[in-house]
Amino acid sequence: MVAKVGARGTAYLRSTRALNAEVPSTTSLVELFNRAAVLAQDPDLGVHVAEHIRPGHYGVLGYVAMACTTLGEAMLAQQRYQGLVITVAPVDVRIDAEAIVLSWNRSTDLRYRQLAEFNLAGMLTFVRWITGQAISPLGVDFTYEAPQRLDEQRRVFACPIRFRQDSYRMIVPKSWRGLGLIQPDPAMRQLMDRLAQQQLLTLTRTDDPLVRARRLIAQRLGDGELELSHVASALHVSPRTFQRKLQEHGESFTQLVDGVRRKWLNAIWKMPR
Repeated sequence: MVAKVGARGTAYLRSTRALNAEVPSTTSLVELFNRAAVLAQDPDLGVHVAEHIRPGHYGVLGYVAMACTTLGEAMLAQQRYQGLVITVAPVDVRIDAEAIVLSWNRSTDLRYRQLAEFNLAGMLTFVRWITGQAISPLGVDFTYEAPQRLDEQRRVFACPIRFRQDSYRMIVPKSWRGLGLIQPDPAMRQLMDRLAQQQLLTLTRTDDPLVRARRLIAQRLGDGELELSHVASALHVSPRTFQRKLQEHGESFTQLVDGVRRKWLNAIWKMPR
């Protein structure tokens, strides 16, 4: 069963990476997760998919966080660049006497269950991966009624879970801020910060397929050969429509990919040695 869930989770993550590049709306993500849960006949799909989260799934934000020295630095980077991967209300961070409280989205709509569990469990999986430690929060809160079975949620979060709360919430020890990360890289951090800042400056909601295509290509440069049909599908346009749009701008798909690749190489070249 574990292997089956892992393969399904990994495949689903691959299918949604393009949406992260476009900063999808909360509504579209809710629909995607709910549809996938039904098709997979998995009522706990959100937490199962979240178990396979890696830095690359968050794009440049994931790489910025991974290159930090401490988890505290990574948490600050997440606050700064979260607009690159989500369109929901920003995460509110409150530091109490003994804990850090992360909270967001006050909706009590049960339709948010899969996405909410994916978000919290994905955040925890990411933290465990970049610290190399099987740490658990002090508690997590959800706004909706408790599901009939909580076996998987208890296994993944390994902490007290509360339902019917006023917002989604994860409470973690203040000591987490000082935890060292397994792959600190100041030079890479500087480069990824620069790229993240550039993306924030250029991030606009647009229907222009070329603008959206460049964002998608930038996130997937390391995935191997890029094909026009795959990019067109991720952008929800036909290959013919995408090809026509390229021709209108006097550009080929190869030129589009090469242009994005040159931008990355220039950023690396300009990075102080």
